[in-house]
Amino acid sequence: MIYSNNSPWLDRSLKLSPKLSSLCAPFLSHTAENIAKKGGKRRRRDAVENIKTALSVILANLLRSYVLHPSHGVRVHLSNDGYPKGTFNPNRLSSRTVGKVVRYLSRSNPPLIHKQGGNFDKGRRIGYPTEISPSGLLIELLLFHTHELIDTYNNHILYNHSITRNAFKLNKYIENYRLIFDRSDLPIICLRESSSKSKSGFIEFEHTAETQSMEAHLGRYN
Repeated sequence: MIYSNNSPWLDRSLKLSPKLSSLCAPFLSHTAENIAKKGGKRRRRDAVENIKTALSVILANLLRSYVLHPSHGVRVHLSNDGYPKGTFNPNRLSSRTVGKVVRYLSRSNPPLIHKQGGNFDKGRRIGYPTEISPSGLLIELLLFHTHELIDTYNNHILYNHSITRNAFKLNKYIENYRLIFDRSDLPIICLRESSSKSKSGFIEFEHTAETQSMEAHLGRYN
């Protein structure tokens, strides 16, 4: 993995579709249970579900990034204020849960993701956010289930052979985007608390007829 500032940030509104999640259910459940167990506390069902959601978001982002830009990873916020509550965080991610998933996947044996960055170079005064990319084992697992989903949905014959990383073409990914991913709609109009760096987060606001009209116009243009 080559660290790249061109790698996209984690899209917190994107996760695996319910159909693909169902095919990946054994892996998602087993991994979430193991991550919860690492905490050494009683595994609450809601905590396990939150971990599964964060895992689904991370896997969806890694799959999309791999298909579109195989040489790039995904940059991930791990700071305490990286996932504020509200409509801009529809899957209710938290930095703590995302951090647990990233650490578990990178430290598994064999590793399921490769991780770089997450440090600050004091000499150069440059920060390097955490960047992750899928291992060959993880991407083959995701592509296998993605092929299985597409073939089943389109009533194709399923052949009993492994799916290699070279077998998934970009056009197949694009044609079946809505089948593979589940994406929450985010507000088009964003309002920040303040122009200052310390208070630059997005805030909720009441929609009016004017803002709804603006969103409708922007939606048509895009």
